[in-house]
Amino acid sequence: MPFKPILVSLITSSFCILWAEPVRLSPEQAVARALQSNPSLKIGQRLIEQSEATLRYAGQLKNPEVKLGFRNDWLGDDAGEQDIELGITQSLPITPHRKKKRIWLERERDEVISEIDHDLCRLAFIVEAAAIELAIITEQRALLQRQIDINQTMVTFLKDRSQFGEISPLDITQAKLTGKQLEAEQRSLVVEQKAATLHLKQLMGTPLTEELIIDADLSLPATLSTADLREEAINHPSVVHARQAILAAEAKHDYEASKKYEDIQVGLTLSQEKSEDQPEGLDRNHYIGIGFSMPLPLRRANQQALASAESNIAKAKTELEITQAQLTYSQARIAERREQAFHLAKEASGDVIQLAEQNLKAYQDAQATGQASFLQVQRAQETLIKFKSAALEAVAEYHRAETIFRARAHTEDIP
Repeated sequence: MPFKPILVSLITSSFCILWAEPVRLSPEQAVARALQSNPSLKIGQRLIEQSEATLRYAGQLKNPEVKLGFRNDWLGDDAGEQDIELGITQSLPITPHRKKKRIWLERERDEVISEIDHDLCRLAFIVEAAAIELAIITEQRALLQRQIDINQTMVTFLKDRSQFGEISPLDITQAKLTGKQLEAEQRSLVVEQKAATLHLKQLMGTPLTEELIIDADLSLPATLSTADLREEAINHPSVVHARQAILAAEAKHDYEASKKYEDIQVGLTLSQEKSEDQPEGLDRNHYIGIGFSMPLPLRRANQQALASAESNIAKAKTELEITQAQLTYSQARIAERREQAFHLAKEASGDVIQLAEQNLKAYQDAQATGQASFLQVQRAQETLIKFKSAALEAVAEYHRAETIFRARAHTEDIP
């Protein structure tokens, strides 16, 4: 192949990678993408296929057994007498244990599906929480950058005024130290943002080279929504999975109980006999026969399996009770956390921010008339940014709590 087309192709693909548009996703879109592309979902699909394959071939009869026999008297009288026998035997059930086995395997398949549904719901919560966290870090970086810009402007102003002896060198040093601290915090946020982005890409199953931006609405709602916690507890995936475990355990018990009597053996026999009949000599005769055999039910061979199935039913019912009890307390705690975070965020982003903005506006107006200095205006801007940073952290905590609250109907106890 010519070298030139290969070189052109490589250069073109490189430019496509460099100039690729970033992918902008909302948290909901990130969840939808993860539910389609997450690599771990393939394991769940394989488990369902395995259960379906096991169920497909369950309950089939055993293959019939063929018996062929031959005997003669050459070790005895050696009169040429011999027998040839051909028989076929089939095992037949006298109890519905094969049907019960299919029912048990169906319940086990349903249990696997409910567990996978539970895992999908938890994955959706984890992805949404990761997307919200990435959006919060991005917002924190933007706000911190504003602080850095204000600090740099202030340092420049202080240097200019120090030439006229109006500013102490100590003030300049203090402003520089503040700037260094802000830059260190910014670098730390950059590291956190990269780690959060990689974590979200891993959950979504997206390429490492893809640039990802999360567009999330981090504003506060006017009021909090309400929900029926009792209704959600009934249909909670962990509760549904626990109920499926009980059904599977009960089906297993029915299957073991149905094996009280073992299968009988029904057979058909064809035979030919060649024997000496005086005075005619050797003569041939043919026989056909049917028969059956059945084990005597003196004792149950599966008593241990039956006892284990009974204990598994009790265990599954206990686990359901524990799950429901834990769910009641965890949902109440999640709702309380969300409510408290909402009120704190409302307070942090309410009157305090308005007062800080009014204070900045007053200093800007005063500076325009010569009644306030540039330094005072910068200090007012710093104050406003600090209050906005505190408000952002409170709002971020609310959105974390809100994400958990929305997922409370789909996930188990979340810290």
